[in-house]
This record gives sequence, structure tokens and C-alpha cells, in this order.
Amino acid sequence: MSEVSTSVQKAIAHNVCGAPPVKLTKADWKPYAQIKKMLQIEHKLAKENAETNGWNVTEETTAVTEQFCAAVKTR
Repeated sequence: MSEVSTSVQKAIAHNVCGAPPVKLTKADWKPYAQIKKMLQIEHKLAKENAETNGWNVTEETTAVTEQFCAAVKTR
């Protein structure tokens, strides 16, 4: 996350973690979309692992989101 702009980090925090909104520049949209895609993949993997191992899907995907939000807050 350190290689993306503060605006992108704040926009992700807003959309995923409930932080205040932020306006993105045109240049910020591509990295924003890449990070959102990465998070979607992480959620998909967590869901698949939970289903395979008999774990609670909601708990696993929530854990991914919480870890992501904690990483964003430390920036």
C-alpha cells in the first residue's frame, strides 16, 4: 500500500472500512481498481478455504476485511 497515493488509500478505507469519503484524481483510479480487485480475490480465497475446511465463511471473509482495514489505518 505504501506505493499508492494517500488519496487511493483513503478511498479504499472509505469504501471498505467506513472511513470518511475522499475524491480521487484521474491518475488514482487505476491503482484504486487494482487494490479493490486484490481485496476481492482475497475474499474469494477466504471463502473457498472456509468452505473446503468447514469453517464459517462470514467469519473468514470478515477477518480478511478487518486485517485490510487495520493495514490501511496504520498508513
